[in-house]
Amino acid sequence: MNFVISLASAKERRLHIINEFEAQNIEFYFFDAIQPNQIPSMEEKYEVSLINSGLTAGEKACFFSHVEIWNMVASKGMKHVAIFEDDVFLGNNANSFLKSLDWIPPKINIIKLEMFEEYVLMSLNKIPLENNRLLRELKEKHLGTAGYILSLEGARNYLKYIKDKNVEVPLDRLMFENYLNDGDELVYQMVPGLSAQADRIGKSELESQLEIDRKENQLGKEKRKQKLAFMQKLKREILRFLYQVRIKFCKIGFY
Repeated sequence: MNFVISLASAKERRLHIINEFEAQNIEFYFFDAIQPNQIPSMEEKYEVSLINSGLTAGEKACFFSHVEIWNMVASKGMKHVAIFEDDVFLGNNANSFLKSLDWIPPKINIIKLEMFEEYVLMSLNKIPLENNRLLRELKEKHLGTAGYILSLEGARNYLKYIKDKNVEVPLDRLMFENYLNDGDELVYQMVPGLSAQADRIGKSELESQLEIDRKENQLGKEKRKQKLAFMQKLKREILRFLYQVRIKFCKIGFY
């Protein structure tokens, strides 16, 4: 089942999504995004406080919009769900993967469909899929929440994770950075990406409002540079070189 998070008032974005999904005959449902005035009730419902998180109102509303779908999956015992945001574009043959989610290999509970960065460190092991796509385990952060799949177990794990941790970062960093380090499940990336946000593929007419909010939120934050000792600099440069060698084999792309 496919859900697209969108404000009920976002007529232009909803029309874009209708055109995007209907072009490949993919069934989907709009999920009305949480509004900022609903945040206090959401905090109470999930026993998660974002008051001191430093997140913008938009980031908080985005956070709980996704959490509401996770909770629906958990409460209804849904086998799998694909979750998208309303500025997403779908890749070729997306219908092969979104008309049914029965293709998902056993014991894989979190799949990031989205291409946010062109290159991201991933495992060398590859799980082949149809239409020249594959799955690889993510080994470093890959931000964005514009397209991903959760199993029932994946949804339950994320719900538990947000209750066990102090939420101090936007949802995409929590899901696809922090969770990679201390979560209970492996996170897999579809390669090439099956979805991408408008601004990632040069379609600025649907620029992410969250990205605008984040840029504004960063204006008041002072950046501090640490002076590194010689050995620290040397170690950093060696690690950077090794990383650059590995990352050449970790292209995601989008088509």
